[in-house]
Amino acid sequence: MGGDISVPDRKTVRIREQWYESALGADVAVVGSGSVRRKVVVHNYDRKGKLQLENKLKIFAGTLGEGGAREKTFREIRGLKEFKNIIFPMDNPEQPDPRNDNRYCIFCDLPREFVQKYCVLGKAVGRADFTLHSRVVAALNIAEVMKTVNRYFSGMISCVTPAAFYINPENGDVRVFIEYLLYYDPAQVDGGEDYLLCGSGSRTLKEEDLVKFEAYTIFRLLCVDNPYDGRDTLIQFPLLSATALNQINSGKYGFIFSGYWNQYSEHIGKEAYQRWRNIPSGLRSLLEAELNRKQGEGQYKTTDEWLAYMRMLRDCLVLENGQFRLCDPDVPSQVLFLQTGDYRIPVKPRKAVYWYHVGMPEDQFENGIVAGINADGYVENYSHIQWDISKPAAAIKLESRQSIKPEEGMRIDIGGKVLYVICGGNSIQPAFDTGSLAEPLKLMEVQEVDQENDRDRQRGGGS
Repeated sequence: MGGDISVPDRKTVRIREQWYESALGADVAVVGSGSVRRKVVVHNYDRKGKLQLENKLKIFAGTLGEGGAREKTFREIRGLKEFKNIIFPMDNPEQPDPRNDNRYCIFCDLPREFVQKYCVLGKAVGRADFTLHSRVVAALNIAEVMKTVNRYFSGMISCVTPAAFYINPENGDVRVFIEYLLYYDPAQVDGGEDYLLCGSGSRTLKEEDLVKFEAYTIFRLLCVDNPYDGRDTLIQFPLLSATALNQINSGKYGFIFSGYWNQYSEHIGKEAYQRWRNIPSGLRSLLEAELNRKQGEGQYKTTDEWLAYMRMLRDCLVLENGQFRLCDPDVPSQVLFLQTGDYRIPVKPRKAVYWYHVGMPEDQFENGIVAGINADGYVENYSHIQWDISKPAAAIKLESRQSIKPEEGMRIDIGGKVLYVICGGNSIQPAFDTGSLAEPLKLMEVQEVDQENDRDRQRGGGS
C-alpha cells in the first residue's frame, strides 16, 4: 500500500502518481486534474473502523476467490454484474490521515456523474422531480442490493443507514457504499432527517433487519411520508428533534394505515393516503404486515421474496394517457394479463416478459427480454425460441420476431414455461415450476413521459 496514495492536505490527493484536486472538499469528492477526470470519495475512519473494514472485506474477497487460490481484487469485483450497484473501496483502501495519526482515509471510485446526479436516500424520497416510474425502479434496485448484501455479507452487517444509499432520481439507479454497512460510525450514519436507522454497532444485523429497512424504504419511495409518523405522534412530538425521530421510527406507535391508534393525519396525510391506496393491494398487505412486525416477532419475508415482490410491482407499472400509474391485477377488470406463476403482466404498451418470468437464464435473451407488448397490444416474440400457442379454436407456432394478439383463455408455451392470458381479478394456479427467482433483474429502459407533481411533506404549524 505504501506510497500509492497520499493526502498531504485536504485540498489535494495523490493516487498512483496522479494528482487530484478536491471538488467539493476531500470528504465528498476528488476530481482528477488530467484529461481523464476520475472521481473518488474519501471516507475517514478511526483505527478500530479501519481494522474491522479490512477484516470483513478480506473475508468477502476470499469467498469470491477462484477455488480459494487467491482473493479477487475490488477492481475485478466491480466488474461482476451482481455487484454493479455496490461501491467498494479501492484496492489500496487506506492511508493515514495527515491531520490525525489515529484516523485513516479510505478511497472509493465513483460512477460517472455521481456528484451531479445522485443524492442520498433520505433526501431523495422527498424530491418533487423523482417520478413514479423512477421510484418503482429504485425500489426494485434496492431490493436487488439487499438480496446481494444478505447473500455475500451475512454476519458482517453492523448498520443499515440511508447514508449508505444514493439514488439518481432521473432513472432510479441506486449505489451503495458497502463500508457504511460493515462498520457503524456515528459520525457518518446520517443520511437525511426523519429516516429509519437500523443497528448501532452493538450487534450484527440479521436478514429481518435488512427487510425492515427495505419495507420502510419502499413505503417512503412510493408514499413519500413516514409510515410511523401519524396523527398521535404529530401531537406528541410537535418538534422533530433527534429523540423524537428515534421514538417515531422505532415503530412502537404502529403503522399509520393500520388499525393501530396512531393513524394518519388528514391534515398532512391526504397525499400519502392516496398514494398508499394506489399501491396494488397485495403489496399493501405485505408492507402493512412488515411495518407492524416487531423485532424478533412473527414471520418475515426474505430478501429473495422481496425482490420477487418488487419485480411484480414493476409489472404493475403501466403507461396510460402519457402518465405512469400502478394497476392492480387482483381487482376485477377487462384488462388482459399474462400470468406465469405468481407474476401477472398487464397487456399494455411497453410492458415486457423477462427471463425471470419464464425461469430461464438471463443471457439466453437480448437484454434479458423474452417478449414485448407493442402499441397495438400485440405480444412480440423477442426470443430465439419457437412458441407453441393454443386457444380453444386453434394451435399456432410463433417464430422469433413474430407477434400475436392475445385473447382470454390463450395458452403460450415458451420452452416449456406457460403463460396464460387472463382477465384482471382472475388467477390460474398451474401445476409446474415457474423457475428460480435467485438471479438479479435486467431492467428494460422506459422513457418517462410525464412527471408527478409531488411536493415535500410539511409538518403542520400554528395553533
